[in-house]
Amino acid sequence: MKSLKLSLFSLALLPASTLSAAVVYDFQSESDYDYFDGEVSGWTQSESNPVLVDGTAPLGEVETLDYFGTANKVGVFGTAYNNSPFNATTSVSGALPASTSLVNSQVSLDFAIANDAAVRDSFSIAITDLSSTTVASIIFTPDSGDSTLWTISYTIGGSSGSTTFSLTANAEYSFYFNFNDSTTSLFYGGYGESSSLIATSTTSFDSSAELGDIVISNTQTDFETDAGNSTNVAIFDNIATAVIPEPSVALLGGIAGLGLLRRRRSN
Repeated sequence: MKSLKLSLFSLALLPASTLSAAVVYDFQSESDYDYFDGEVSGWTQSESNPVLVDGTAPLGEVETLDYFGTANKVGVFGTAYNNSPFNATTSVSGALPASTSLVNSQVSLDFAIANDAAVRDSFSIAITDLSSTTVASIIFTPDSGDSTLWTISYTIGGSSGSTTFSLTANAEYSFYFNFNDSTTSLFYGGYGESSSLIATSTTSFDSSAELGDIVISNTQTDFETDAGNSTNVAIFDNIATAVIPEPSVALLGGIAGLGLLRRRRSN
């Protein structure tokens, strides 16, 4: 009879679907058109909202849209909502739960990029520690050959890399950042679907390191007809954290599960 074995490597790559996550931001308690500049609890911006002759042009706000559900409140951020200079990078940052250990933690969110205008922008999702150092990021760059796609690259610690994965305009995805004591792994998949590994890399975090912020950035990548009007926006929701079981705990749980499975097979 074949023996069943648990891989510690696979435990390090444990995807979000197997973890119990606590939602940090789902925007349901916010009002439509609340700005991330002081009106959405827990969030800050890289710069103040520009004030135009006919009113404020927010970098980002909460809206009710048909993303990640029907008539659902989501965060919306990007150049359709600001009047930033050409080729500028702007960002919104949400504070992650205080005193949450970086090691053996996971941060996840649902994410989409709306519209496929001829001139498009780059976006990124980054996780920082308490010192505001980026520990991992996922970067979306317009595909030069297809106006409906953004290519996916990443950074983990001091390393970076490209992938063969891409994001399609208006499609809904879920992204996961897994931080273990010796590896960091990034996953993504269609919203409500299973996830695929984007990348994994060896990392070494101090045991006292804590989660800082989730930072969503937008970079204008070309000159546009009007500054701030490429109509690309990032849409995000259901930002959550979870604890990844330490290998010893997960291993014991797996052994117990295998014991139950064997007992069932013997009956």
